[in-house]
Amino acid sequence: MSPVRPGGMGFIPFSYYQETKDQVKGIAIDDGEGCVDPTPENVLGLTYTPLGRGLFTYFSDVALAKPETVAFGQFVLDNAIEIAELSDYVPDDHRADRGPAREAARARRQLTR
Repeated sequence: MSPVRPGGMGFIPFSYYQETKDQVKGIAIDDGEGCVDPTPENVLGLTYTPLGRGLFTYFSDVALAKPETVAFGQFVLDNAIEIAELSDYVPDDHRADRGPAREAARARRQLTR
C-alpha cells in the first residue's frame, strides 16, 4: 500500500481499511439515501454503495472439467465464511437469494453437475 500522506484521498478495499484504521480515516458516503459509514454491517447490508462490493470467483468450463478445480471451488464454498473472516473480508453468510451469495449458489449448482 502507498504511504499515507496527510490530506491525501484514495479508495482502498474495505479489508485494507479495516487493517489500517489507525492510519487512515474512513468516510461516510451518500448514494442518494443519506450518508452511510464504512462498517461491516453496512457493507453486508449493501448500503455502503458504491464502494462496498462482493468478491467473485469464476471458473471456465475448461477449468471445471478438472477435478482439482471442482475440489478447490467446493473448498472455497464450504469455507467461505472462515476464509472471509481470516482475510478481514465481510462474510456473506445469510443472503442466499441476493448478490454475491446468489452467485455462490449458482456456482455451487454448477460444481455439482
